[in-house]
Order: sequence, then C-alpha cells, then structure tokens
Amino acid sequence: MTSTAARTPGPSTPTKTARGLPARPCPVPPRPAVLTLLEIQEFRHAVTQKHWNRRCMRDQNPEFPKGRPGQGARSGGGGQNGGMELVQVAQRVTDLDRAVAFYEELLGKKVAAKFDPPGLAFFLLDGTRLLLDRVAPSSLIYLAVDDVEFSVESLRKRGVAITTEPHVIFQHSNDTLGPAGKDEWMAFITDSEGNTVGLVSYSDSDPNDQPNN
Repeated sequence: MTSTAARTPGPSTPTKTARGLPARPCPVPPRPAVLTLLEIQEFRHAVTQKHWNRRCMRDQNPEFPKGRPGQGARSGGGGQNGGMELVQVAQRVTDLDRAVAFYEELLGKKVAAKFDPPGLAFFLLDGTRLLLDRVAPSSLIYLAVDDVEFSVESLRKRGVAITTEPHVIFQHSNDTLGPAGKDEWMAFITDSEGNTVGLVSYSDSDPNDQPNN
C-alpha cells in the first residue's frame, strides 16, 4: 500500500483563496523611467505592493470587497477630514523653459520637478502643485502676495504686462471668505505665455471707505 505524503504548495502547485477560487500571482506593477501626467494618474492607486495586490485580487474576483478593509466603497474625498482637497492646478504653456523662468521669478522659488519630454514642470505652493503643461488649457490662477501694489510696481519695472491695476475688490466684515476686518486687494498681470494671473493681498479696512461689493 503506497502512502502519500502531504504536499505543501510550491511554485507548480496552485493554491486557492478563501472562496475556493484559484489564486494567481499578482504581477509587480511596471515602473516607467519617466512618469507623464497620465501615468501618474494611472499609477496613483498602485504606489505600494499592498495596494497593487488588492487591486489584482479585486479584478480576479468580482466578490472581492471594494474600498479599504472594513469599509464600504469609497464615495470620494481624500482629505484628512474626509473631504476633498485641492491637489494640483494646471496652467498652459507654449515654451516650457520660458515659463519656468517666469514663474521662478514670480513665485520666488525654484521649480520642484521638470520632465521634458513630455513637457511638464511642477512648483510646490503650500501643499498644492502648480503644473505647467504644454497641453493644458489656459487657467486663471490667483496668487497671494504680501502687498499687491508693491508687487505690481516691481513686476512693471521688469516689463511684465499689467492687465488690471491694484484695487480693493471686497471688504471682509467677517471671516466667511477671508480675514475679518481686512480689505482684499487684487490686480491682474499677463504671464510669459499669455495667461492672466491674479495677485491678491489684504490690508486693514478703513471703516469710512465702503466699496461697492
């Protein structure tokens, strides 16, 4: 009588999942040498092997639970308090090097990352990325400065086109949209690529001056 020893699963012996389905090894996610914006979006859910394995098992088994362990499917929101946060704003450029030089001088900081090709440059602004992209649409972005009037005069001397002169756009009687008791100043300039950029600063309100809001 021939006895058979218990066999332990090996490379040639497929195992089964808890639901009795044959388990297939999950491939390691490929890592392109240079990440384009589209590839960054495609790989954002596979930044760790754990997440990749979970995604692979979900694709193989329709009954695999969605979302995080112990939770239902995500309904959106990635912020610390469960709400969405602004992560990135894209701005159209036609000449990447020229745009990088302009925004380095305007923002007072060096570019954080640059990929050319495909033609992307990133600036980090207090937790939000500003992306300069050759294929992005033109955006109207607003940048906080210490003093709009001072900034406009400095930019004017450097030859930057001033679209709208500094003016008070709003008085904040409470902190719903800005600091209470402050005037909100704005001005608009044109960047090196023809996009309009807003500049914003705050100053103490004059109780005798009531602009039309």
